[in-house]
Amino acid sequence: MTDLQDKCIATLWGLHIGDAIWAPFETKTMSEVAEWVMRSEKLHFFTYENPWPEDGNGRFLPAGRPTDDSDQAADLCHSLLQCDGLDPEHLRRSLRNSVVRGVSRLWTGQATGAGKTTRAMLGDDEEKRAKILAQPYASNGSLMRSAPLALWLGPHGPNTPEHSDGPAYQLVRAMSEVTHTHPNSVAACWLYIRMLRRVLAEQDLREVEPHNDFDQRILEHIAEVEHHGCPPSDPGSFKNGWGAAEYTLKVALWAFLTTDTFTDCINKVGSVGGDTDTYGAVAGALAGAYYGTTAIPPEWRDTILGRDQMREYATGIYQIRYTRA
Repeated sequence: MTDLQDKCIATLWGLHIGDAIWAPFETKTMSEVAEWVMRSEKLHFFTYENPWPEDGNGRFLPAGRPTDDSDQAADLCHSLLQCDGLDPEHLRRSLRNSVVRGVSRLWTGQATGAGKTTRAMLGDDEEKRAKILAQPYASNGSLMRSAPLALWLGPHGPNTPEHSDGPAYQLVRAMSEVTHTHPNSVAACWLYIRMLRRVLAEQDLREVEPHNDFDQRILEHIAEVEHHGCPPSDPGSFKNGWGAAEYTLKVALWAFLTTDTFTDCINKVGSVGGDTDTYGAVAGALAGAYYGTTAIPPEWRDTILGRDQMREYATGIYQIRYTRA
């Protein structure tokens, strides 16, 4: 049995690995990813061309560099530890650190890559923020960073009820709504965190109790995955749903539930193309929590830029939540 502190560390390492290893493939189609895989012996980290060459990071990005998924998860960790819990206004300031100021807590380069909704909600343009609030899109920007909140809330066994209007839900909702107010964005975070807490408790995430129509759709997707093993239908573009919270969670669960090792889960999750780094982050946290640090290939663990900081965050959360008298 893997101890809880190890699970916490592996959760954050898994998130970072899934994010960073699939970052070079973001926006690629399934066929383009498959073509690259055919040319390579296995998925691995490598230096790749910077899609934002004017961001101050130069023409090429180093192997293992965190994207906005890992950077914002680190911001959430920082805020939870600084405030001894969730303070939405402090979290907003922490997220602005990476999204607006470009300061990463994980590496020395610029933090870049935040999505449109996140940038608008954390930026200084009130008109853009008002437009997002008026017509929110159910994107995955809060889902991708939410794993640290599952560590903070802790393992959740099968006999402990968790109501949709209870304090845990209110924390999750407040975390999401700092940037993402759409009900499906909130619902994705709420279901994912409940599932991740079950994994931390060494329980079956498929037995989570559905609280709403969103939950029911995801559970039906899981049943379909277990019957056929196929990924969710490809939306075809970011505009049509590559970056949607629901599609992201479906892809992550498909990869996690149809593989038997941490490595296989990470190898599989980005094969669908699309928002590959975020699919990797969401699935990687699940796989890390389930398999533990010993299942993570040393070459992957040692390549991510920010490995030691993620360990410190995980250890800090563990010590505050589970060892404090």
